[in-house]
Amino acid sequence: GNVYLSLTHPENDLRQPLFAVFAAPFMGPAYLAARLLGGSAAVEAILLDIVQVVMMFAANLLLADMMKLSPVKRICFMVLSSCTYTYLLFTLMMEQYIVAYFWLILCMNRIVRAGGPGRMAMWGAGGALLTSLILLPFMSGKSPLKDFRKWLGDMVKYGLEFVALMLAFCRFDIIFNLTAKVTFLSGFIDRGLT
Repeated sequence: GNVYLSLTHPENDLRQPLFAVFAAPFMGPAYLAARLLGGSAAVEAILLDIVQVVMMFAANLLLADMMKLSPVKRICFMVLSSCTYTYLLFTLMMEQYIVAYFWLILCMNRIVRAGGPGRMAMWGAGGALLTSLILLPFMSGKSPLKDFRKWLGDMVKYGLEFVALMLAFCRFDIIFNLTAKVTFLSGFIDRGLT
């Protein structure tokens, strides 16, 4: 199964509930092109990997934008970041976390540049990797210190919006199996290593 385009792929579980929804705009055209070029696994992997590298580059460019680097420093940052182990590894290895990284950095860029992440960036970040919803408090224009009730109301509203988005994409399996999945994943916590 194609984890990038299959909404109910086993890897797209509670941890990445809407991964395929937010990966499809990028990976879908590459997958279609691979099918039109003959559909071999090698061609598909190369095209999907090219998209992945472009997404990593774009995310690093958004990081450079957030740092407000001068043009020369931006070029140096991009060259140096392209030489890191992570960048080199994920140039050769296909991995879901690149899509999640892109959406997370896009969300952070919107927070820094626009004063708030915007719904699409936030839902993309959270849908691609659930732990990215840690940025949810930036959705509210209210301060938890000055107006806790309104801030908390915003958190509940935005949380319910995310659940509604999951339901809109028929991810009932995640909600109905929440307890079982959390119990399963908890089995990896506090384990001794041999």
